[in-house]
Amino acid sequence: MSKYQYMHGSTAPKVEYDVYSENKVLKEKKKYRKNRAKKFFITVNVLIFFSLAFLVVYRYALISQLNLQVMEKEKQLSALKAQNARLVVEIEKKQDLEHIRNIASEKLGMKKPDKMQVVYYSVPKYDVTFTSARNQQKEGSFFSKILLLVKN
Repeated sequence: MSKYQYMHGSTAPKVEYDVYSENKVLKEKKKYRKNRAKKFFITVNVLIFFSLAFLVVYRYALISQLNLQVMEKEKQLSALKAQNARLVVEIEKKQDLEHIRNIASEKLGMKKPDKMQVVYYSVPKYDVTFTSARNQQKEGSFFSKILLLVKN
């Protein structure tokens, strides 16, 4: 647009004037502000990256520590299982009748009873306990109780 060209309308033309392009000091300040924003952005991104990397390393450290604890507990479990097996064998040895007879005769001084010391008792062939019909019905389920009430 030339200087003397006629403008239609009431709006003034927009002047294309950049203060920063002409003044060196302002140009350097503008460049410094842009660089400062970029540096801040880069610094924040680096901090985020290192914090995430630290988080991942910390997580793996916790996992390794837990695995170590699990291995220690498994060692303790295997030791306890071995001790349990030894104790089972020892209990079986102690329950052997010949071993019990030896301990009774040697350590405790016990002897087999004479014929005069033995007393025989007669035990019935069947050991039966009778319960009343009333008690049997009380032990039934909810529906059996309802049926009992309906019958009565």
